[in-house]
Amino acid sequence: MGTGHTITRHRAPPRPRTRILLAETLFPSTTGSLAHRVGLAPATVSEHLTVLREAGLVTATRRGREVLYRQTPLAAALLRPDPV
Repeated sequence: MGTGHTITRHRAPPRPRTRILLAETLFPSTTGSLAHRVGLAPATVSEHLTVLREAGLVTATRRGREVLYRQTPLAAALLRPDPV
């Protein structure tokens, strides 16, 4: 009765905003350094950071000419794996 086909599930690559948040877990980062780490254009990263900041998932702190982005405790909690 079986078809002999096996279905395997593959994880989809993380969305850009998720990749940006994951890249920010270790230390504050500039738009340019995040763009380099996640492989996106700086303008794209900047747009995503605006959305993340408005959602309360990252903070932005100006340091001279740079802006450093850091994830908030809410973002850290959302990125934590669920207990099994």
